[in-house]
Amino acid sequence: EIIVYGGCMKQSVLLAGLVLAFAMLVACGKSGDAPAKGGDEGAKKQETVVSAKKRYAVKSGKIESEFGPKGITMKRVLWFDDFGAKERTELFYDGKLTEINIVDGSHKYSIRVSNSDKVAWKTAWSYGLMKEVNLDQVKNGKGITILPKMNILGFECDAYKAEYKEYVVTMAGYKGVQLLMDSTGKMAVTDKATKAEFDVEVPTGMFAVPEGYTVKDSKM
Repeated sequence: EIIVYGGCMKQSVLLAGLVLAFAMLVACGKSGDAPAKGGDEGAKKQETVVSAKKRYAVKSGKIESEFGPKGITMKRVLWFDDFGAKERTELFYDGKLTEINIVDGSHKYSIRVSNSDKVAWKTAWSYGLMKEVNLDQVKNGKGITILPKMNILGFECDAYKAEYKEYVVTMAGYKGVQLLMDSTGKMAVTDKATKAEFDVEVPTGMFAVPEGYTVKDSKM
């Protein structure tokens, strides 16, 4: 069953991403430490299903981003349609396309461009359980801080910050679409949009497996 949440949905999706990114950052940095107070723990109390049809509060878009740890810069191009139910992500390193991930609404197809076997690995796909963060808990100081609105590439974005010891993760997005993620500490990573377009016309075939690739079911 898919449950649709209205006005707070875009904040919930963005906050869910922040909780996940922050939990992974802390776990990678110091696996022996306890989780951030009120971050993952608080979210677990309110697991909900977010509608894949309304993952974002904008129908379509194209986002170009640069990301990576200090000293390494990679590029990502994200296309999405049907409010995020369909997505195509292209990853580039040193100017070369290295990976393509396609979500068509029901399945995900993963392609490593450098592999000569030209296989698109297929897995069942669902946005599934997202951790909804209650805004009242956030305001009460449960590990996540609501920041003033950020203007990124001309778009007014919701912004949040999570802190735990030396780790700080800042995330901002427009209508639920992430345009900025910046983390500090031993696992410092920056992920920032360099160009963003919304309500765009998505080219035909964008969410189809490219010609010449064989689709195989993933064993994972």
